[in-house]
Amino acid sequence: MSSFFSKYDVLAFSHTGNPRQSPILSGFKCLRLCTRPHKADSGGVAIYVKDWMHPSTSVAQYDRGEGILWIKITPPIFASDLFIGVVYLPPRHKDGALFWALLQQHVQHFQELGQVILTGDFNAHTGTSADYPTTAINPHPPQRENSDSSGIEKYGRSLLSLCHATGLLLMNGRTPGDPIGAATYDDPMRKKRAIVQRRTVIDYILAPSSLVFDAAGVLRPLVDMRVVPYQELRLSPSTTRSLRGHTRNGARFDHHPLTLTLPRDIIPPPSLPPPPPPIPPPPTCLEDSLGLRWSDELRIPYANLIKTDPRIENLSAAQCSAVQRSAAQCSAV
Repeated sequence: MSSFFSKYDVLAFSHTGNPRQSPILSGFKCLRLCTRPHKADSGGVAIYVKDWMHPSTSVAQYDRGEGILWIKITPPIFASDLFIGVVYLPPRHKDGALFWALLQQHVQHFQELGQVILTGDFNAHTGTSADYPTTAINPHPPQRENSDSSGIEKYGRSLLSLCHATGLLLMNGRTPGDPIGAATYDDPMRKKRAIVQRRTVIDYILAPSSLVFDAAGVLRPLVDMRVVPYQELRLSPSTTRSLRGHTRNGARFDHHPLTLTLPRDIIPPPSLPPPPPPIPPPPTCLEDSLGLRWSDELRIPYANLIKTDPRIENLSAAQCSAVQRSAAQCSAV
């Protein structure tokens, strides 16, 4: 697995269980391991980042009880802040409504601060229903494919509602690396005394439409999402013992890894406020400061009036001199 991990910069794990400490992955640092709550029969999430990224990353928020973890990646890795979330929602959550409400609150909060990408095991079947309001995006993103024949259920409708409310799109089934919406989970089930594999899509990657598609609705260059086949993982013999007894290919897990590839320059810099209007230069003479303009035929009479009119008794000598100097600068005398 180490050779597979080394190809990527951020690793997000769901359904980690309750390890006593963060597993050590060569070349990576664990930002946070949220173990499952006590007595929970499933859960746990974690995010690792490459060593070189660690100074520019931090934990943004987490909720251990609901299985939600967010990290923040700051410039200079990208031009602006990127928030990555990973979740695990058990199939039989005691309060699924709370999970979805909290997750939507998190997404909308971080969208105000930067770009948002979300991934994890949602245990949600979404079919091929639109994951965007059909009147909100024009042009529409490419139609989403899905190899899961299961019908849409409660969690699937909740996930689609999250997409509608936040503008995030399901990347599954929309990229060259996943043209059919490949199965992400191999579910062993008994049928007529035989174990068969029911392959479903319950793990997803969500990203903003504006981040991965251009104005014409075309996928941006170098953007790709894949569901990785087990044979690419090059599992060692020690990991081929199945925990469940019927896991596909003998691996110790039954969920396929999902990958998302983004070019570093895809995230634009934050929009800056418009510059303030230029400050006007200070007035150079009295007519500018008062907003007045001299009448040519009155310039000399006015200057003489300032000097000789006995009715002007309250004008001090200094004020008179100042007016005369200003008038002189304005070619009045």
